[in-house]
Amino acid sequence: MRIKDIVYRVFMDCTSEYFSMSPIGFTPAPALYNPARAAARQELEGRLGSVWDDGYRDFLSITDGMSGLQLVFLGVKDWSPGDWLKLLWGS
Repeated sequence: MRIKDIVYRVFMDCTSEYFSMSPIGFTPAPALYNPARAAARQELEGRLGSVWDDGYRDFLSITDGMSGLQLVFLGVKDWSPGDWLKLLWGS
């Protein structure tokens, strides 16, 4: 299964679940973001000193993260300097 198909299936399942709940609006609605720019992805990899696997790069080429889900799908926008991720990793 391609990453695009996986993202679509996860998003559609979570959206269906969200609209089946009552009351609607009690939790954040599932959201997809515009794809992360290639330059932003490369800059972040360099800043973090890491190289991402092709699957995560493919994910970011489809959406810059997903929110309103039970799982957290981070995008480039979520890795800003001084954010909560540094607290998790002690950097």
